[in-house]
Amino acid sequence: MNAIPNPIPARHRSLNRAEVCDRNFSEFVENWNGEAKSAPRDDAPILPGSTCSVRDFRELFESQLISRHLDLMARVLRVQNKVFYTIGSSGHEGNAMVARLTRYTDPAFLHYRSGAFMVPMYRDG
Repeated sequence: MNAIPNPIPARHRSLNRAEVCDRNFSEFVENWNGEAKSAPRDDAPILPGSTCSVRDFRELFESQLISRHLDLMARVLRVQNKVFYTIGSSGHEGNAMVARLTRYTDPAFLHYRSGAFMVPMYRDG
């Protein structure tokens, strides 16, 4: 039997993907040696010619993060037997952009995994 030349690091053997992602992100930030740049103005376009401002982009990203954190909290509640059934919105974060393009008064027939859609609607409503 051949030995594995590059064994899988212990941090990647965890069954909790949230912890693995958190650890990887923390290691990346701690080891980053890039140049810090000044933050652009909130009303500046995110890219040249874009109608999406820095503020719009930040709010979109925050909505996606909030949706993911709600998923993680649902898992915690499930482990504590405070809820019976959880299905997260992971992978559906793009719905936050659909919500940004929709008025909060528009009817929406949502999939049960549309948490990222609901976050900006709550913010705007």
